[in-house]
Amino acid sequence: MEECKVCGRRNPIEEANFCYYCGAALESRGEAATVSAEPEAEAFRRLAAEVNASEQTEKPKFSKWKCFGILCLTLIPVYGWLFLLGWLIFTVSNPTVSAERKEVAKGALMFVALLLISVIIFSWYVSKNPDYFNQLMDSYANMYGGAAK
Repeated sequence: MEECKVCGRRNPIEEANFCYYCGAALESRGEAATVSAEPEAEAFRRLAAEVNASEQTEKPKFSKWKCFGILCLTLIPVYGWLFLLGWLIFTVSNPTVSAERKEVAKGALMFVALLLISVIIFSWYVSKNPDYFNQLMDSYANMYGGAAK
């Protein structure tokens, strides 16, 4: 692997005529390259300096739309399930939607309904058995040999 005289990196391609990273001409198999690397090296250095200067002077722009977008992203976990539920109900009730899509929406609504019923039953069970979590932690401690706290 030959080392580039411009960027100093080793090229992964054995018989390459040009540098894999910066595109400068390489001396291949003992022959002199047809294009001199010095002007290309200077252009490469100038371009790198311009990029570094622009990165240092650019400040991030914070607009009201970015603020609004961040606010919307934080509200997705809070209201996202309502949006999904509304979209599923709209899909099922819309006469222009295909039958296949309606069946998928019905299945998703059935899953949401079963999940909601499961949460309600579990909440009822826990309210009737206030010692449930202590029993759960004791069984966990017995299973893994640790002391329940």
